[in-house]
Amino acid sequence: EQDSVFESDGAINEVLGESVLNPSFGGAVGGPTSENREKFQSSGDGGGQTSSDSDEQVKQRPGYVTANLHNYPYIKEIRDGLKENQTDAEKIIWEYVRNKKTGHKIRRQHIIDNFITDFVCLPKKVVIEIDGGIHLQQKEQDELRTLTLNEKGYKVIRFTNEEVFANPISVATQIKEVLDARQTIIQDEDSAFLSPSFGGAGGGQSSGVAVVDHITDKAFLSPSMGGVRGGQSSENVGNEGGQTFAPIDILDYIYAVLHSPTYREKYKEFLKIDFPRVPYPRRDAINGVSTFWQLVKLGGELRQIHLLESPVVDKYITQYPVSGDNVVAKPHFSYSPPLEGVGEVGNVYINDSQYFANVPLAAWNFYIGGYQPAQKWLKDRKGRTLDFEDILHYQKIIVALTETDRIMKEIDKIEL
Repeated sequence: EQDSVFESDGAINEVLGESVLNPSFGGAVGGPTSENREKFQSSGDGGGQTSSDSDEQVKQRPGYVTANLHNYPYIKEIRDGLKENQTDAEKIIWEYVRNKKTGHKIRRQHIIDNFITDFVCLPKKVVIEIDGGIHLQQKEQDELRTLTLNEKGYKVIRFTNEEVFANPISVATQIKEVLDARQTIIQDEDSAFLSPSFGGAGGGQSSGVAVVDHITDKAFLSPSMGGVRGGQSSENVGNEGGQTFAPIDILDYIYAVLHSPTYREKYKEFLKIDFPRVPYPRRDAINGVSTFWQLVKLGGELRQIHLLESPVVDKYITQYPVSGDNVVAKPHFSYSPPLEGVGEVGNVYINDSQYFANVPLAAWNFYIGGYQPAQKWLKDRKGRTLDFEDILHYQKIIVALTETDRIMKEIDKIEL
């Protein structure tokens, strides 16, 4: 395991070229050379301070600078190696906690004093360790490490590789619960302008709030985003009224943008290989209404329809008129006379005699990514017998696809 490569004394000596290191790695504490000290001073990682700094300078260190200033140049080399060669378990958890997915900023392979932590949330002073097999052989070192971190005010929570592999969502949820329950203790540099619930001081305006300002003309966030709920006049949000927005509104806005046919066509090459930018909302030149709220409304409708949570999907537009064994044989579409207000429709046969009637052609041919849901759902069930719930579910899918086609056309009328 990677742990054994980087945490053994021999490997450390090989990296450093000497046996001088902090006690947690089995060596004696030693100061950096002048060459390393110069490198250390020029690096933003450790704050660029040495033992010659005044007490006042040390007090002014940013909250994210937590390394032992004397040993930092040595430990940094090991830290960089660990960061580039994370274990599989660490990679999995990192995907669940990175980019504030827990609502808290978490750093990986961060140095605290003389220790390289797997993950840490500095505002909450919580260290998260993912233990591989090597830790079974170094229980005493781990206990000493935990004790030292506890003395410095850090709470240490540990999970095994097996726990991560078996249920990463459970591990991530436990991490979030610990962070949510713990009071903010120190201020991270990225948290300086957020509310206390997000580890910040709640004052000033950051680049994150600037985005909010662009959208709503006010730097007010809803409480669910860690801000202060404040009323806004119709002047600020158009005809939608004095309302603030929550994270779900941001999701719905983005969801609507990603379902814009014009946007998809414009960025189709980027969408194949990367993620193009989501444009800022505009204010409609004709009626003055913010396009943000227009798109939030349509995006919210789409989201609920795709989750089959909207009451719309229960208003079936198809029928299943013929009884039989309900076994799916070879699904195919057969045209029927067009219906007024619907357009081209047809019957979707699941076998020689049974079919779903009045299925819109647009729904049958509708693509999501690289496949057609109305066709794939049936093809995946060849040879199977559809029960009552399956028949209702398929009719909901047809409604969802038809409504998606309609809403996408509505979204395309809004200038992005």
